[in-house]
Amino acid sequence: MSSIGNRTRLNKYAQLLRRQVTWSDQQAGPASGTTWRSTVFLDGYDYGNGRGSSKDASREDAAARAIIALRNEGSIS
Repeated sequence: MSSIGNRTRLNKYAQLLRRQVTWSDQQAGPASGTTWRSTVFLDGYDYGNGRGSSKDASREDAAARAIIALRNEGSIS
């Protein structure tokens, strides 16, 4: 049984809410210890920031935070 990732879940919510998802990604640190920072935007508004050792991990973290923000504002349950 596979679980749905945060980015997939966020994209499904955005589609239902008719909102556009965009990303901003930054890489920092030496090649051996790179850290990624990602920000997810819904219709141009910052909804979550994440960090990770890869761009994918950083986006997953940001998407999880965006889902929490959407729940807190009552947009999703």
